[in-house]
Amino acid sequence: MLSCELAQEVDREHGVHLTNVRTAVSREVAGEDARGAHVRELTPPGVEAGLALDLWEIAAGGCGPRHSHPEEHQCYVLAGAGEYHGADGAPVSPLRVLVATPLAAERAPAPAAPAPGAALAPLQVVFDGGSKGNPGQGYGSFVIMAPGRKPNLVQKEYPGLMTNNEAEYQTMLEALQYILSTLESSGRDPKGFELDLRSDSELMVKQMKGEYKTKNATLRQRGEEAHRLLRRFGKWHLMWHPREESVALLGH
Repeated sequence: MLSCELAQEVDREHGVHLTNVRTAVSREVAGEDARGAHVRELTPPGVEAGLALDLWEIAAGGCGPRHSHPEEHQCYVLAGAGEYHGADGAPVSPLRVLVATPLAAERAPAPAAPAPGAALAPLQVVFDGGSKGNPGQGYGSFVIMAPGRKPNLVQKEYPGLMTNNEAEYQTMLEALQYILSTLESSGRDPKGFELDLRSDSELMVKQMKGEYKTKNATLRQRGEEAHRLLRRFGKWHLMWHPREESVALLGH
């Protein structure tokens, strides 16, 4: 077992990131048929890694959400018993499953990986979402800025009714999906880029950083999806900025 002093030395010299399972934030999981399921993300946000490690904890009688992924998962049952892959059976005791997930699905052809030690290319993304009525018609805009390139402004409208906060999260997802699609369609690996994201929603920024608990199931689900997408980049930062900066760039 490493002492605290030795563990800190390993972290400084070799870039090893240590996560305390007991203090990692546990979030309730939303989704189809989900009940009594919580997950702890053991890969720290913003850390460059090839694998996401999550600890799932499902209460007795509970169930994880029905869902699927294009990439392979490796799952290790640490404790408990139950039916895997969401059949009719339910766990008869608390179930703890460690899930290892590749951070990018297999693609053909795969984007060229950045050269070892190469500097990450910076991308600044400013986004803002809102609704006409709260809840009401949702809308959002984001602008992507890269050195030496003209800023790219994208505007969106969303179907159905949503709140201002839901539109803010949705616009962040739209921006991330747009960037990933653009990079990969041109054969560039997202791992070679560093995202600098800016929002004027202090609530959303603090929820994404784990400083505030996300109680709303819809926001929590969108936040989890955003974290999954963000892990595919080399590095990322999310910061709050004043509303007037959003207005100056986005017009709202």
